[in-house]
Amino acid sequence: MAKQEDIIIGNKFKHFRGGIFKILGTATLEEDSDTLVLYAEYDPGSTLVKKTWARRMTSFCAMVPDPYIASGELSDLSKRPQIERFTLWNEVNSK
Repeated sequence: MAKQEDIIIGNKFKHFRGGIFKILGTATLEEDSDTLVLYAEYDPGSTLVKKTWARRMTSFCAMVPDPYIASGELSDLSKRPQIERFTLWNEVNSK
């Protein structure tokens, strides 16, 4: 699971639906001083940033209901098993 101590500029994370994202930094939300994680799509063959997102730290590190359970089974999301939204990704170990 993504841990707050792993939110370091340059670290990469895999989203549970696919896609690898690189941490660009953190920011403070003006309205309530909550910490945001700034991250972008990661493409090792490109130096361009394609799309950038900001997500609350608590949401970035959260568990989410497993979306891969067949429809009809456990339709109540609160009863589904939880999976990690983001997991720390290591290029060396992913090949």
